[in-house]
Amino acid sequence: MSYNSIYKTNFFKSYKEVFGKLNKDQKILSRESTWLIGFANVNPDKIFSIFELPPFVPNDNSVNNFLDSLDVITVSNKLKKAKPSQGTQSYLRYKLHLINYLEINKHKWHKNEIPFYGEVFVKK
Repeated sequence: MSYNSIYKTNFFKSYKEVFGKLNKDQKILSRESTWLIGFANVNPDKIFSIFELPPFVPNDNSVNNFLDSLDVITVSNKLKKAKPSQGTQSYLRYKLHLINYLEINKHKWHKNEIPFYGEVFVKK
């Protein structure tokens, strides 16, 4: 795949479409939380990093309750790519929490596929 592949994450080619799905009233979960806070018209206090999710499955409903409280979940192509990561383990958090949650709750979310970024899920 080349750098210009729509299956890569390229902020320059995707920001207009990604940012167009966001506003200051939404609670947003994203691997790219710093990018959103720095450049999108969002409320920084309502942006949550993927690292809010634990790198394990808890014995309670806390993760699902947190995910249910969100208005937007961004899933970039970078997040979906399995790769070793000792320090951050972002893919592990995606795999443990978001894949199943989004599949089980797909009736609650509108999935927007964005070339050069991935997917932005907006609560219906």
